[in-house]
Amino acid sequence: MLIILDDVWEFIDLKEIGIPFGVDHGGCKILLTTRRQGVCSSMVCQQRVLLSPLPEKEAWDLFRINAGLRDGSSTLNKVAREVARECHGLPTALVTVGRALREEPAVTWRSSCGNQRPQSLLFVGGH
Repeated sequence: MLIILDDVWEFIDLKEIGIPFGVDHGGCKILLTTRRQGVCSSMVCQQRVLLSPLPEKEAWDLFRINAGLRDGSSTLNKVAREVARECHGLPTALVTVGRALREEPAVTWRSSCGNQRPQSLLFVGGH
């Protein structure tokens, strides 16, 4: 069995919420993702993988595809590139924001600029 805990912001007592781990795990694997390295430390993750943000070109390509923008043909490209930059190369943010703005009017795109909060790197840990 694989249990995935996504975007963990603080220590979670696995035993308290009924997730078996350690010698009691019975073949259960736990994967957690977090932007906070301290979470990996406090949860005593066995393996850590640092995932860096996507390079700008890859981030733009992912955003453009999910936002439904054609290559260079959209009048929204300037503001779209600005919105994509505000996602800081994080794939989940690029996909989520791109899909949310897909087929929205230009005014919605412009108002979304500045609303993406800065985020740090993503750490993936396993138990």
